[in-house]
Amino acid sequence: MEKYITGFSGAKSIYIYDLSGKLFYIDMTAGSSQVMKALDYSEIQSSEWFKKASESGGYEQFVSFNVITGDSEEISCVKLLKSLETQTDIGMMIVNFNKEFFDRIFPDYESENSIYAVCDERDGGQEFVVLEAPQDITQTQVEEIIGEDNSDYYYTEYENSETGWTLIHIIHQDDILGDALVIRTIVTAGIVLTLVLLLGLTSVICSRITRPLSQLRDNIVRVGEGERYLDDSYPKNEVGELGYEFNRMVNEKLALSDRVARSELKTKEAELELLQSNINPHFLYNTLDSLYWMAVLEDADDIADMTKALSDVFKIALSKGEKYISVEEELQFVKSYLLIQNRRFEGKIHVEIDVDEALLNEKVIKLLLQPFVENAVYHGIEPKIGEGTIWIRMYKQGKFMFFEVEDDGVGMNVEKDIMKGYAVRNSVERI
Repeated sequence: MEKYITGFSGAKSIYIYDLSGKLFYIDMTAGSSQVMKALDYSEIQSSEWFKKASESGGYEQFVSFNVITGDSEEISCVKLLKSLETQTDIGMMIVNFNKEFFDRIFPDYESENSIYAVCDERDGGQEFVVLEAPQDITQTQVEEIIGEDNSDYYYTEYENSETGWTLIHIIHQDDILGDALVIRTIVTAGIVLTLVLLLGLTSVICSRITRPLSQLRDNIVRVGEGERYLDDSYPKNEVGELGYEFNRMVNEKLALSDRVARSELKTKEAELELLQSNINPHFLYNTLDSLYWMAVLEDADDIADMTKALSDVFKIALSKGEKYISVEEELQFVKSYLLIQNRRFEGKIHVEIDVDEALLNEKVIKLLLQPFVENAVYHGIEPKIGEGTIWIRMYKQGKFMFFEVEDDGVGMNVEKDIMKGYAVRNSVERI
């Protein structure tokens, strides 16, 4: 109890009774005579506040005065104590608070004439407890203001469901109307100033808009009469930008025809370069085919296999200029590529392919998987000591096809390094 009193500035005293009226307390403010009076448990049991506390079922009851000393500058919180095991009454606790504790909950910006009071029903009637009021207003005056229809004051009230109290806030009408007059004056002055500014700005803006519009209209007439070059200046605003754009359009009309002619010439040159780029792979593919048959005739199986794989790679890469090939062709391209690489690494690479046969005829972007397989070879298997395996899986879930390339090599930071290479980045951009 001592720790509670010293640690919580709002509580002034604590009284605890058992059922026989035995008292335990700590009260630094009450005299011995007041404490002796508090010992009269029969008098406490006959009081109105004790009856309310008994009927509350164990909930706290607040009383607007100190029930022990009768001090009106304090309030009491009364609570029946019950056994945690049987829920039967074992006593009563009374905690008393100083009303100054409530000052902290009132707004700091309130008028000096504001009044806060609490209405509490006690002994069948109403009692008004003033929590805060100007020094020249007494308790009786507050009760008269609330009890009578006083047009000089306005008040609002709020009933608290926990305490049963009604909190009343009273304010003089001059405090409200005074603020309203100030606000009205400020608003009126603001409206007048705004109107003056709007009139001035409207005049300036209209002048800036209509003048370049008239100039633009004159230029349109000149172009209609045969003018083909305009160098008029305009103000730097939206209409001026429109005028500059119109002048640029007229001045570039002849230059546009020349640019179109040059563009058509560049298009023809690009078509010729594309045709030449297709001729070179065709020539290389035909040469590789000849080398393959020469290797077969000479019984050079390794060279024949390598040449055939390289020929298949170029054949699928060319694909008659098509952008899309079947999954089966894409898979054949990867197999040919891995065959060539495996010859280079002397059989170090093992390949396991798991493909849903229903996907073999589906179309995909040409050369989609090779960059990822190449990453598995050069960044996974090549740095690894000993042999390694690459798994290629193709399957379908819902309306999507899934392609997975996995290796058991040394590993890499996929999120950081995968997009560094040109080939993978190119595949993503083509998708």
